[in-house]
Amino acid sequence: MSDKVYTPEVIQENPFPNEADIFPTPPKSDPANTYSPKTTTDKPFKKKVIAQETIAQSLNTKSRKILGQYEFTQQGAIKVGDYQEGISGEVKISPDGIIAKDKAGLTTFALDGDTGSATFKGTVQAQDFTVIDELGLVSLSNFSQSESNDQALGQTITSTSQTDITGASLTIELQRSSLVLLLYSIQGYLNEGGGNLGDAEIFPNVNEEVPIATKMHLILLSGNNTGRTYTGFHVAELPAGTNTVKLQAKISNVISGTPGVHVLRYKMSYVVLGS
Repeated sequence: MSDKVYTPEVIQENPFPNEADIFPTPPKSDPANTYSPKTTTDKPFKKKVIAQETIAQSLNTKSRKILGQYEFTQQGAIKVGDYQEGISGEVKISPDGIIAKDKAGLTTFALDGDTGSATFKGTVQAQDFTVIDELGLVSLSNFSQSESNDQALGQTITSTSQTDITGASLTIELQRSSLVLLLYSIQGYLNEGGGNLGDAEIFPNVNEEVPIATKMHLILLSGNNTGRTYTGFHVAELPAGTNTVKLQAKISNVISGTPGVHVLRYKMSYVVLGS
């Protein structure tokens, strides 16, 4: 009976993943009664799967859109920055509102969560125009103004029906219904002599409607043919769109003869007060 032969266990060289076998093991035959360790086959490491986008019924991070409703729980308050006198300011956000403080310790803006009140230290601006600054309310759109002026007209009106004063017209474009302050003045006189006596009225007319109730009565002044200046104003609510304001005159009361109102000069202006 032959003796069994035992050989020492040989540890095979295993290369790192994705690396060639540095020390290849030559094949050999196993003689009878010879025992060798079992060779373990290489197994690659598992790759970690990382999601780049989240696409669900309520959230799509790829398109950066919230597709459904989310409920937010109260987390107390948020403080951005840290106030240090002369160095930096801070912003505090809480359920009670928002407060911003500059490096001088002054509140630059505050929003009250309970009352809805807003306070701003600086200028409030919307697109290309200023709404409010340190001097108060400003607007280059709602508070627009314009004027029309004629220095030497020399028109005579003898009709008892409302008659346009030549050139005395303004066009007012409004984006919405607004209050408008109309200002106007007339320099003129009533003709005299030859028994021509009467009264005249001058008034604004808006959009060819019934004349505004504000009237300026010209009074006959004996020997005054250089004219007296009459002024008037009226606040009217004008609709959105194009509005035309004219100055008109008429002889309102004929006492004798054929009186006529002589318009030497006029001036018109308006200011949109907002809606």
